[in-house]
Amino acid sequence: MERKKNQKGLSIALGIGTFFFLMMIFILPNHMTNGWLAGYGLGVVTILLHFIASKAFKRLSERNYFRVYFLGIAIRFVLVIALFIWIIIYGKIDQISFTVSFIISYIFHSVIEIILINKKLTNRTG
Repeated sequence: MERKKNQKGLSIALGIGTFFFLMMIFILPNHMTNGWLAGYGLGVVTILLHFIASKAFKRLSERNYFRVYFLGIAIRFVLVIALFIWIIIYGKIDQISFTVSFIISYIFHSVIEIILINKKLTNRTG
């Protein structure tokens, strides 16, 4: 029961954060919205990569899970930086709104990821 309550709260927080983040599209000038969406999208891609990795390695022992998890973080980081640089160089978007959007999105999603990891650790030990 408590797990459903925690998931519901996390889903609500994620939904509210996403709503406010996407509302910026209506506040920003038109030439900045593509950059804002691209940055947010790249932040979401990082979380999707984490989700896929978490599900794929869920059955590993705790020791192996964290070894694979940290290797996955390194690979994901390199992939995201490569995509970020590629978008900055070849994208026809506003670079400042893209960069700010990506940083905010990445921090927002990373906080949620840390909360989930903390819950996973406390559920295993407690």
